[in-house]
Amino acid sequence: MIFSACKPDIVGSIQPGFTLPPLPRGGRSDGDRYRGTEEPRLSDILQDPVLGRLLASDGVKHDHLLDLIRTTRARLAR
Repeated sequence: MIFSACKPDIVGSIQPGFTLPPLPRGGRSDGDRYRGTEEPRLSDILQDPVLGRLLASDGVKHDHLLDLIRTTRARLAR
């Protein structure tokens, strides 16, 4: 490993009370959504192309994930 290429550990140097600046909004058309603690809808997540690629890389079929979600919801509803 080339130690001169490593960045110093900044986590240990963060002072108490330090807060991170807000993330850039990135020019999304729905820029008012997902502020604060609001979570995206499950349907939005399931339609995200990044999730599709992640599922494919893990060998998980989209239909199998939907079946798992349905089964889990049914068990939690009991």
